[in-house]
Amino acid sequence: RLETLGLKVVSIIHTHAHLDHFLASGQLKEKTGATLHLHKEDQFLWDNLEMQCGLFGVPYTPVPPPDRWLADDEELACG
Repeated sequence: RLETLGLKVVSIIHTHAHLDHFLASGQLKEKTGATLHLHKEDQFLWDNLEMQCGLFGVPYTPVPPPDRWLADDEELACG
């Protein structure tokens, strides 16, 4: 769909690191080349993805670490 519209994903901004929000991050990054962004305070959730998956019976898929850590009240530029 992105190609059809002539669009490109450049950043994937995670609002938080619950597994249902970032489990496919590695696949999305691989397919789009986009960078991954997450607030530093959610690193413990990111680092414990395998445990989260186990708790909810979801198959574990490793994901790469965020490319950039976000700060509180940080303004993000578009385009």
